[in-house]
Amino acid sequence: MAWVQTARPHTATAFAEVARAPSGLADGSWAHPEAGLRVSAYGAVDVREGASLHAVLENLDIPLGLPARIPGPWFGAAAFCGALGPDWDGFSPLRFMLPGLLAWTEGGRHYLAAFGEGARRRLDTARARIDGPHAGPLAAAARVRVRHRRGERERWSALVSRALAAIGAGALDKVVLARAIDVEADAPLDAEALLRVLETRYP
Repeated sequence: MAWVQTARPHTATAFAEVARAPSGLADGSWAHPEAGLRVSAYGAVDVREGASLHAVLENLDIPLGLPARIPGPWFGAAAFCGALGPDWDGFSPLRFMLPGLLAWTEGGRHYLAAFGEGARRRLDTARARIDGPHAGPLAAAARVRVRHRRGERERWSALVSRALAAIGAGALDKVVLARAIDVEADAPLDAEALLRVLETRYP
């Protein structure tokens, strides 16, 4: 995942410092723990996809009036190669999204930025929820069940072994392996909480 800043300022924006981070479930989360930076994205006002990373990045509009240290604001990902395997069916190999609302925490301070049509109204609504006297009840944690597929673990272990053997033989210096894990949940998953757990387990 990447947060990207580039040229062509065209998109409306509204920005404010707030008392605390939003408590709602984010659609996307990103963190740089060493820098003390955490970012959450809510909704999308623009999505860009394509076959060329260079072409997509060149056409990302950067909204006006943002602080110099704002992360992103485009949130995206690109596949390491153009083709995706069958486990990634339904995913775009190249996709960048401009969130309707971007929240970030840095140095113990909390910020919000809203983008696109209705940016000021969206920001004011979010600020009222955050700065108001009633934060609302916390959502219960979702119960999650992993859907295992026959032979999945063995295939994954074999792939890791092949990669390690290739590195040991000098054929590879570095490799990135990924796999899809299907889960069922009885409520929406909290991306921010999931990110924190992954940071703890894999620092």
